[in-house]
Amino acid sequence: MSRVALDAGARAFALARASGRRVDRGAPRDRRDARARASYAPRGEDEGGEEAGAGPSGAGDSPAFSLADVEATEDENALTTMLNRAIFVEDYELAGKASEKLKALQGMTDAREQLLDWRSLGLANWIASRAEDLGFRYPTAIQRRAALAMMTVNDIVISSQTGSGKTLAYLMPSVDGLNFVGRGMLQMVVIVPTRELVVQNCMLIWRILGGNVSKARPGDTANMYRYIGPRGVKVRGVFDMEKHVRNPDPDIAVAEIVVGTPEELRFLKLQGDLEVDLAQFLIADEADVLFEKHPEAMAELLKPSPYEPVMDDRCVCLSGVALSKELVKSCTEQKLMKDPIWITTGGGLRVPPGISHRMIVVKDRARKLIALTRQLRKDLEEAGQDSPPPRTFIFVPNSEAARVTAAPVRKALWGEHKLLMLLPEGIEALRVVQDFKDNKASILVCTAESERGLDMPNIQYIYSLDAPSTSSYLHRAGRCGRLGSTTPGVVTSVVSEDELKALKQAYVDLEINEVIELEELPAREFETEEETRQALLDDLFFLMETNADVVNSLEQIFDKSGDQDEDLYGEDADADEDDGD
Repeated sequence: MSRVALDAGARAFALARASGRRVDRGAPRDRRDARARASYAPRGEDEGGEEAGAGPSGAGDSPAFSLADVEATEDENALTTMLNRAIFVEDYELAGKASEKLKALQGMTDAREQLLDWRSLGLANWIASRAEDLGFRYPTAIQRRAALAMMTVNDIVISSQTGSGKTLAYLMPSVDGLNFVGRGMLQMVVIVPTRELVVQNCMLIWRILGGNVSKARPGDTANMYRYIGPRGVKVRGVFDMEKHVRNPDPDIAVAEIVVGTPEELRFLKLQGDLEVDLAQFLIADEADVLFEKHPEAMAELLKPSPYEPVMDDRCVCLSGVALSKELVKSCTEQKLMKDPIWITTGGGLRVPPGISHRMIVVKDRARKLIALTRQLRKDLEEAGQDSPPPRTFIFVPNSEAARVTAAPVRKALWGEHKLLMLLPEGIEALRVVQDFKDNKASILVCTAESERGLDMPNIQYIYSLDAPSTSSYLHRAGRCGRLGSTTPGVVTSVVSEDELKALKQAYVDLEINEVIELEELPAREFETEEETRQALLDDLFFLMETNADVVNSLEQIFDKSGDQDEDLYGEDADADEDDGD
């Protein structure tokens, strides 16, 4: 057995599974009866774990939808959001229209699919009730199909467009299928590529299990006092190997659910600190990038358990936007999966249909920040003075580009937007993510490492300061227009003329046929010529730093060829003034 110290009950349970004795878990291939039937008493104040807190669905704070909104959209994510919001505010006419249109779009023929709520899929009352309190009473198409599959078969592949709700597609049925009688042993492992996704998944699982991150919200339906599910379930996140070596977390050994990055999870498994071989659910989110960058770690984590009873009941799930048949075939050949069933909707290489696409073509890369900032001001103006600044992501190629971008844009937009920067190696990365979720800033500058899975509420604008690949464009665009979002998504690419070909190729690959080409906006105009001229000088000072070295660094960062022009700043400044820009 493992070197992990299990309590007596958990050890007996693990030994029973490992020795082949029958454990009362229900039929191995039908998890509907495998859910624990124990009565859930409230947890005492001295018990540990991640099970209490706050975090409303936000349904009550969102703008109202109308019948016209239902008629105007063909976006399943938007319609599902409208349906959930309509039920929350008891607008049953709107709910009925949204439901009818969803059924028509999804071509439902299965009787079980006609009933859209989680209970109709066979999930336990407590988790269906919790879903309602959190604002996602009605599952999306991918969530319904995944839930049905995960309760009746072992291994599955979930492949669907960004923002369609894949995380809940695997979390809801897997949390529902956990055994809440045999406690203090690992039951579910979720593998993700970044630490931001570790925290994001941990927080979502924690909320499903009764947690609430809202400190004070009158009438909050997500509060812990409405929660009727299991108490004291321990959820742990793992993403810092050095921290674990310096100061091991003893609760990892007895956590029921662990979310982590592949190399760190592999380290804990090989050290004997994490009994992955006992887990009932092994889930790989963003599986394509996990196997591409960490093939050995993934093979170690997903390899067959030496305990045959565990394998009889184990579910391995791969989730992603566009998982290849070659990847799944490789997993089956390595015996990491067995006869997986594919769950797909809508095709992977497709952005949500409700998103708009724009591009701004600049003369050279050094003008990107000016074009970006002026367009951000325009977006702010269109939002209206009474509206908060629109929530915006700005994607750049790497950390150096993020630093060069964030400081001048922050200065130029001082008093209009608050800006945060998310770096993959930043020690404050998790705090940055939480601060942005808490609306302490309206712009987040981030790198390619944040393209996948980063789920923030109501992101309206996505900007790219490079020509992203097809895959990058797909994942960046997927940060807006997500399930639950109440704002339309707009993706804007700011590119130079020599990057235009690559951008257009991404449009072709993703079948994006309608793109608005915006011209670079002129400087702001004020009542007096002096104020207008000062605004122009401010833009030039902040965004080009009156320093040829900084301009040249922009050229190097946004141009892989590294071409430079020593006189670039002077020429641009003169041109701007002559044109009255």
